[in-house]
Amino acid sequence: MHRHSEIDTAQGLPPEEDGWTAIVLRTPSVTDETRALRNRAWGEELQAAGCAERGLGEQSVQHLRQALTYYDELGSSRDSARVRLALRGLGVRVRHWTREQRTTSGWQSLTATEKQISELVALGMTNREVAAEMFISLHTVGFHLRQVFRKLDVRSRVELTRVAIEQERSPKSA
Repeated sequence: MHRHSEIDTAQGLPPEEDGWTAIVLRTPSVTDETRALRNRAWGEELQAAGCAERGLGEQSVQHLRQALTYYDELGSSRDSARVRLALRGLGVRVRHWTREQRTTSGWQSLTATEKQISELVALGMTNREVAAEMFISLHTVGFHLRQVFRKLDVRSRVELTRVAIEQERSPKSA
């Protein structure tokens, strides 16, 4: 299962949160380029908010789309999800998945979203907590969990947790 590093945790925080800057400044793996890109993304979000306050919906959407591009480039999935949610609030749906060939059952058949939900459930989170963590609806969490249960041929959260732990312990294949 994915364990959040200091910077992963920091990436989910809004820019105004106390402590984010301190975490980033003392995290040696964060490059100046990454910091600059994150600042540009935040700037776009702030500009979007300003446009929205002035009733400039289309300009707000443009700024949010640019912020989303930056967050996707950074690999910051929580920030990307937050921006997609803001875009949905403005009536814009943004596709955030790609089609890829995968098996029909077993851990390798799970989509990235299904794996993330499985890992959060295995940590003991409720569906409501998973939805809040991932910025998705409770209905969406339920849908993905049904797919996970079907693909892994499990019938309970306990069985899912067992499979997730086994997957974490098994040697990673390329």
